[in-house]
Amino acid sequence: MANLITEVLFQLPNKSSDRNNPLMRYMGLAFQFFASISISLLVGYKMDGFFAFENPWLIWVLPLLIIIFTLIKLILDTTQKNK
Repeated sequence: MANLITEVLFQLPNKSSDRNNPLMRYMGLAFQFFASISISLLVGYKMDGFFAFENPWLIWVLPLLIIIFTLIKLILDTTQKNK
């Protein structure tokens, strides 16, 4: 039992299986989603301060647009293409 646990925990990654690992693929997509929302929030905050709008429009609009475009990209990236 201990050998099985150590084999699973300390298994060296196989270079050919890393490209096909769906967990790594989805983790990359999740990180991209999080990073794009974070960057759009920062840019929206800075642009609202620069343009001195009465209401913080850009901090709402930019992340909303990023979420829509990123969800479309996620759907396109995760669908299986039969070629």
